[in-house]
Amino acid sequence: MRAREVCVHAVDLDGGVTFADLPEPFCAALLDDVARWRGARPGPALVLVTPDGVREIPGEGEPSRVELRSPPPRPG
Repeated sequence: MRAREVCVHAVDLDGGVTFADLPEPFCAALLDDVARWRGARPGPALVLVTPDGVREIPGEGEPSRVELRSPPPRPG
């Protein structure tokens, strides 16, 4: 939990770190957590389209399609 906070705040504080600099498994887990959190609250349904797949977040009404783009995975 602390590592997640530190990584997200490093991006928030504009310290030269972006989400593209963070490990892909970390970003995927963070996106899953945010999707779960968002799905438990009232609001429109969402369909998140990312380079590694599609995540559907339940909600009220027809889903809005939100496409998240990121740089291609880094080699190595």
